[in-house]
Amino acid sequence: MKSKNLARSCRFCSRRCSWLLHVGFAVCFTLLNVNHINGSIIEKNVENQHEYDPSIQHKPIDQDLRRKADSPPVDCRVRNPIAGNVEFDLSPLWRGPDEANYVAKDNDGHIYYLNICGDLNPVGPAAQCVEKYPLTKISACQDKPGDDRFPHHAGSRAVPQLFNPSEPSEGVTLLFPSNEIDSSDCHNDSRRKSKIIFKCGPSRGRPLFLEENDPCSYTFIWETDLVCSDADPSITEVPCYVETDNGEIVDLSPLVSSVMNWKALDEGNQYTATDQYYLSVCRPLVRTEDLPKGCNTESSGACQQQTDKSSPPLSLGMPTSPQYKSGEILMTYEFGDKCAETDIPNKAQIFFTCPASVDKGLGSPKFRGKINCVSIFDWDTTAACPIVTRHSSSCRVVDENDNEFDVSVLKNIKYKVMLRNERYDFGVCGSIIKCGDSSASAVCRTDLKDSSKNKATVLATKTTGVTVTDGQVMVSYESANDDHAVTVITTFVCNPSAEPNSQESMLASIIGVNYDSGILKSLVFEVETSVVCFSSIECAVEADGLSYDLSVLAKKTYWRVDTGLFHRTSLL
Repeated sequence: MKSKNLARSCRFCSRRCSWLLHVGFAVCFTLLNVNHINGSIIEKNVENQHEYDPSIQHKPIDQDLRRKADSPPVDCRVRNPIAGNVEFDLSPLWRGPDEANYVAKDNDGHIYYLNICGDLNPVGPAAQCVEKYPLTKISACQDKPGDDRFPHHAGSRAVPQLFNPSEPSEGVTLLFPSNEIDSSDCHNDSRRKSKIIFKCGPSRGRPLFLEENDPCSYTFIWETDLVCSDADPSITEVPCYVETDNGEIVDLSPLVSSVMNWKALDEGNQYTATDQYYLSVCRPLVRTEDLPKGCNTESSGACQQQTDKSSPPLSLGMPTSPQYKSGEILMTYEFGDKCAETDIPNKAQIFFTCPASVDKGLGSPKFRGKINCVSIFDWDTTAACPIVTRHSSSCRVVDENDNEFDVSVLKNIKYKVMLRNERYDFGVCGSIIKCGDSSASAVCRTDLKDSSKNKATVLATKTTGVTVTDGQVMVSYESANDDHAVTVITTFVCNPSAEPNSQESMLASIIGVNYDSGILKSLVFEVETSVVCFSSIECAVEADGLSYDLSVLAKKTYWRVDTGLFHRTSLL
């Protein structure tokens, strides 16, 4: 695949920035008025705010130290069988003893618990999976709350492999094979199994349920920086999502950055800020030009620096995974430098809140105060809102943040992908693909080894709709044969250069394929396009030791300005 790093950075910008332009159209407009976040406002916000909870203790997750004493049971390095070298290392994704397993959900109420290169840990609800199958190695489990027939064994541990050794950038697959003894019986006496498709992404990411292609064969897609060309597995990053009491998932990954740090000011003094804080979400601080030299980028995710620089910077600790308690989402930073007042380590806590309006965007952290050597921050951000899946039977879908994705502009493009000795022609949203004697297909497979007249096979007849989940846009199709149905999905990745009418618009590949006894069961295409891209505008600024936030001026419509003198009205 081309432009992977470009797509990766675009995907990052599209999800982290507070103010967005979608395909060139502004959704945020600002005036010259500013909202000064002074001490009185901060003090006012303390009322009815989240309270620091000293009872919330976290077991520190030092992955480097953990792996010196313990390694994944399965070799998590992805080797290239052609070149013989190690292309990627997924070891940082392994969840060691006592750590929570990964969680994914489908639209039918099923919950999936997964671990990479190892077995499930008896932690949280996944403990019932381990208890039910004590004599086997279980790495994937399917559960359905309230249904006594569950949980089910959904796969055993396995070694990750390149999808296409000739082109490592096309991603990695991990197949959890069924266990002949314990994998739960399914339809037609088949047994449950699972597969993960790993693609390049902006952070460590998490698994998203993609499809059930064959009965009881579950496929997930996982965007992670560990399969990017510039992957650095030495960087510690903790899982950045949490499950609420009612089963919703909140993913803070849009706040994770590998190129910048978030900033907050202690503005308790109305005229000048006394301290500046540098924060990184779910990972260590990033070395940038403006980061004070004393802030450690290997062992600190939060750093405090006095504005007059009279004292060296202080580490407030490394981040732990977000927690959900009493209706609140918070992240704790632990094991910072010694606190002068009590000689105990400094800590930090960030309380994340889902804003009432999506216009707030990703927002920025606000310093509230310090209690018993714990620095407390509040953060209104759409990243703290539960993830919602939106589906539309048309080719236009709007996500929970009112971002619109219209893939109908791609209907005139006919994509072509080669896989071994087969050619796949497909389109989206009404694109007509000629397939042998048929002129009404949406997906066509041509066997190039077969010289007979009927070598072309219609796999799908039309697009059935578009879905968006956590920024992932995908199109589904109607199978052409009910007796031998093939599940086909097209996913989309941001590439700003791939405008609908440009040469880059034809960039497509196959990222997933599944056979059963030699019979094709499912296909997953990936298309690079600018249609799912966003551009960003920063709406926060610092000047003279104070911060100014223009977020209150964000609107989905225009501001109306009355010029008065000339009796004119202008739109901004």
